[in-house]
Amino acid sequence: MESERPQILELPLGPARLYVSAGGAASYRADDLGEHRVHLLLTRQDNGRIEALEVSVRNGEGRGVSMPLVRVLPLSRIEAGLNDPSVAEELSELVPQYGALGGLLPRAGWIEEHDLALASVERPLRQKRRRRRRPPSTTVPYETAKKPDVFYREIAQLFSEATARGVRGPASEIAQETGVPVTTVHRWVKEARRRGFLSPAGKRGKAAAE
Repeated sequence: MESERPQILELPLGPARLYVSAGGAASYRADDLGEHRVHLLLTRQDNGRIEALEVSVRNGEGRGVSMPLVRVLPLSRIEAGLNDPSVAEELSELVPQYGALGGLLPRAGWIEEHDLALASVERPLRQKRRRRRRPPSTTVPYETAKKPDVFYREIAQLFSEATARGVRGPASEIAQETGVPVTTVHRWVKEARRRGFLSPAGKRGKAAAE
């Protein structure tokens, strides 16, 4: 008896995760997205390469989408993960060739269908992830090790602009704009300083993160 095609395929991307369901719908999950939800509709090219046909970003709280957060979404890293040879066979069963000869077209409501499918399997996926998680002492913090320089340059720019406008709490403003806790912004700012994109805290001309 043949095994059933997986309903959801989970791809770890560092500390973040990508979930792909049948029909090529996918969702990207990362702690620092806050209430934002990122969905992708994937298509498979003739050469087998998987690309995003459509990207959707929504704020789950019903507020506006944070443009600074959209600008630093790791879409290149997501695409690289989708085209890792180790998952090529499984993804080929889930991702169709939209627009190919004979013609598949994206179905309306693909985001909602994907979320329903994910909700039905998310608990066992979380249990499986906990079993394979590394000990805390060997886990590298996401905010300091996994984000590219372009992200921290963007944070440094936002922080500097807020400081130049005389904002007394730049980190609080950035937290509100990006929809993440202010403590997360403090870590971002600290790492931006470490990488040299901001002057050290307390140095003349630069404000501290608090």
